[in-house]
This record gives sequence, structure tokens and C-alpha cells, in this order.
Amino acid sequence: MVAIGFIGHTLFTLIYTERGDQIRVIFLRRSTTTEIKRYASEYD
Repeated sequence: MVAIGFIGHTLFTLIYTERGDQIRVIFLRRSTTTEIKRYASEYD
């Protein structure tokens, strides 16, 4: 699964999986320019 959101003033992308009642983080990284543009178009 994918989540995207801000930490401070920086947009991050989180990749995670749900295992039973737990959430396991696979990785967290700064969002790419394409992801930032997509995010902005959804919430603008």
C-alpha cells in the first residue's frame, strides 16, 4: 500500500503492508517531482 503526506514542509511517500492488525513499513522516501505534481493536482 502507498501513503503520501508531509513531514514538516517536505512531501514523503510511504510504502507499507498490513499484517493482521499491524502495519509494517517497507520504506519511506522523499516524494519525486511527479508524485508532488500528482499530489498537488488532487488537493489544489
